[in-house]
Amino acid sequence: RQKMVSLRSPTLFFSCLSFITVFLLIEANDNTNSKPPTPKKFLAANWKNALQTPTTIDTLVDDLNHLYSTTLTPHQTSTVQLCVNPPHVFLDRVRQRLHPSIAVGAQNLYDSTGPNRDNTGSVTPTALAGLGVTYVLLGHSDRRNGLGEDDRLIADKVRLALEAGLEVILTIGELGWQRRFGLALRTLRKQLAAAAKSIPGDGGWDKIIVAYEPVWSVGEGATPCSPSEAQRVNAFLRRWV
Repeated sequence: RQKMVSLRSPTLFFSCLSFITVFLLIEANDNTNSKPPTPKKFLAANWKNALQTPTTIDTLVDDLNHLYSTTLTPHQTSTVQLCVNPPHVFLDRVRQRLHPSIAVGAQNLYDSTGPNRDNTGSVTPTALAGLGVTYVLLGHSDRRNGLGEDDRLIADKVRLALEAGLEVILTIGELGWQRRFGLALRTLRKQLAAAAKSIPGDGGWDKIIVAYEPVWSVGEGATPCSPSEAQRVNAFLRRWV
């Protein structure tokens, strides 16, 4: 499982196919009677391309709808915003079939932001918003490290997404070698600072969810990022913001 920690609230962003069980665990450990009101938690699942047929998509959506409607309490559904990020080709299908209280997010938009960004095959933020998509995932390690997206491109995409009315799940994270050489916090600050230039100061951050993705802890055989380390990084990023 790939874990990202969001700065909007004490939230986990999971890359997995189902998150209802995790949601219940979070709720079981949240004694709201002893705490002041907090912002709504945000819990999302990046489906990547794990499901590639309409039948498997429909089955998962139906299962989520059933669990959402029969397992969760009104308090749980009112204090946590759930979101799923299916592949682009299934966004409309999922939005039409999914419970209306569960948000739908895209996994990306645009592959470039220059004059030719609307070329064949591109996915525009306007098109996503028109489908009822609420969020878009930008800066994921798959695209930063696998496809070569740099900070400038990601910042441009953040700006275009916000201009179209989308909310952004902005992913930042360091590689194993950066951590070993003591460059983890510097790397995260650089990634966040680049994107921040595209975020309006007047309410812009209200549309941003910063998700910390410790890339070195992802994959088979990797050492999981401990909760204490995730919170240490989150504290640093909160201070910076």
